[in-house]
Amino acid sequence: MYGEHLEVKTEEVMRALGCSRQYVSELVKKRRLIPSGKRGKSYTFKLLELNKVLETERYLKLVIRIDDILTTNMPEIFKKNRPFWWDRKR
Repeated sequence: MYGEHLEVKTEEVMRALGCSRQYVSELVKKRRLIPSGKRGKSYTFKLLELNKVLETERYLKLVIRIDDILTTNMPEIFKKNRPFWWDRKR
């Protein structure tokens, strides 16, 4: 899946989890979420890190939605390299 390799900022993690910035910081301190870097004052996370705290179904829906956005906006790049599950979900 293409979306797994994207990085998201703390704000997107907060939105996906429906939580506060303090809770995200707590998850980082407890090593349940491991940041991949920092942009300004905000952590960045690999989208795959969200799988650790999101239930599997919500995580897969998020990744599929990102894949749809990527393939819709850049079809020439992803036309030949579609993931194995692409045809099954349609």
